[in-house]
Amino acid sequence: MKHRERVIRALNHEETDRPPFQATFTPEFADRLREVFHLPRQFSEPHHRDWYGYELEKLTGQDLLQASVGWSTNYYLKQEPYTDEWGVEWKIDPYETPFGIGHYTNIARNPLRDNDELAMAYKAPDPHRPELYKNVERLVKEYGDEYYIIGRIHCTIFESAWALRGLDTLMTDFYINPDLTNHLLDETGGFHKEVAKKMAQIGVDMIWLGDDMGAQDSLMIDPELWREFFKGRMADIIRTVKEIKPDIKVAYHTDGCNYDIIPDLIEIGLDVLNPIQTECMNPEILQEKYGDQLCFFGGVAVQSTLPMGTPEQIEKNIGISKDYNNFELRSALVEKDLLKANKIIKYFEENPKTNPIQMTLSLLFSFYYNLMLTYYAPDKSEQGIANMLGLRTPWQARDYMVAMRKYSGVKTMQIVGEIRYADAKSKGVQNSSMTDGDILRELVFKILH
Repeated sequence: MKHRERVIRALNHEETDRPPFQATFTPEFADRLREVFHLPRQFSEPHHRDWYGYELEKLTGQDLLQASVGWSTNYYLKQEPYTDEWGVEWKIDPYETPFGIGHYTNIARNPLRDNDELAMAYKAPDPHRPELYKNVERLVKEYGDEYYIIGRIHCTIFESAWALRGLDTLMTDFYINPDLTNHLLDETGGFHKEVAKKMAQIGVDMIWLGDDMGAQDSLMIDPELWREFFKGRMADIIRTVKEIKPDIKVAYHTDGCNYDIIPDLIEIGLDVLNPIQTECMNPEILQEKYGDQLCFFGGVAVQSTLPMGTPEQIEKNIGISKDYNNFELRSALVEKDLLKANKIIKYFEENPKTNPIQMTLSLLFSFYYNLMLTYYAPDKSEQGIANMLGLRTPWQARDYMVAMRKYSGVKTMQIVGEIRYADAKSKGVQNSSMTDGDILRELVFKILH
C-alpha cells in the first residue's frame, strides 16, 4: 500500500496494512539517526521551518511529511539567545540525557507581560509574505503524489498569545481584562488563520493546528472559558480551510487531559486529535465514545515509554523487536550470516505491519550505495571513509570497512541494482505473485551469493 493511500484509508476509518506513521525529531535525535543511517551531518529541527530534505522521514518509513509556518517555527531558531520577529526573547537551556547533553529553546521574556497599553496596540507580523510558504509549496510539488502532506501550524492561538503576554498574566486576563485577551487572541489566531488559508490554497492534505490546553488530569482552564475564547476562533479556521479545499483534514494537537472539550471539537469539524497521552486519557474510552467521529493520532506513552522505556517495553508497546529489525538485518548481511538474515526476514513476514518492506529496502539501498562510494575513497582508513561519506565519527565507518572485505566493488554495484529491482517488485512491477517475504528472501540470496 502506498504512503498516501494508507493515510487516506485510515482517515476514512478503513482497514490498512499497518497504521500510518509520522514523527518529528529534535536536532540531537536527528543527529543520532543520521549516524545510524550513515547520512552526512546537517542541522534540522522538528518543525521543518527550512528545507532540510526528508531523508530521515523516508528512511524511517513515514507516511506523512510536514512543513511549518507560524510562531512555533521560532523554536530552535538560533544556537545562542535571540529575539524572534514577534518580540519574544529566547534562551538556550541544556539538559542531560543518557546519550549526552541536549539543548532546548525556552522563552526568556514575554514582551507584553507588564504593559497593557503596548499589548492593546500589538500587531502580529505579516502572514502574507511569499517567502514564508516556499517550503510548503516545494513539499507539495515534490512529494504530494506519494506522501500525505501536512501544513503544521502549532501554537495557533493560546500558546503564541501567552508567549507574548506570559502564561500567568494571560490566565488572569481571562477574568479581569477580557478585551485585551480578545485582542491578543485575534492577533495570534488571525495570523495563523491566514497561514492556514494559504496552505489550503497551496494544496496541503491536512492542516495541523495546536495549542496545549490540557494538564495532567483536566483542562488548564475552565471548559467554559475555552468555549468563550477559543472554540469560535478554531471553528472559524476549520470552516475557512474546508471552504477552500473541501477534502482537507484538520488535526489538533493538545497535550494532557482534554475529555471536556472533545465533543466541542467534533462539533466544529475536527477530524484528528493528537497526541493522546495515555498517562492522561484512556485510548479505549476515546475509541468507544468517539472512534466513529474522530481519528486518533498518537497513543504512545510520551511521558514514560517513549522517552524512558526499555527495549522490551518499546517492543511490547510499539511492536519493534530489538533482535529482529532492519539494523540487525544489515549487520547480518555485512557479516554474511545467512541464517540470521533469514530468521529476521521470517520475523518481518510474520509482523508486516511493523516491518514494511519499503523501510527495509530504503535502509539497505542507503548502505550499499555508500559502500559503493567507499571504493573510490582516496583514503580507505576509517577516518578517510568517514570524511568522504560525511560521517560524524570514524567508528561509523567500521561497517563499511568490514563490508569492503566481504564484497567486491563489482558485487556491490550488482547489489545496488538488485535492491532497485526488489523495490520495483514490491510495487507490483513484473510481479504478480511474490509476497514481500519472498522478495526479501530472494534479495538476500542474491546479496550473499
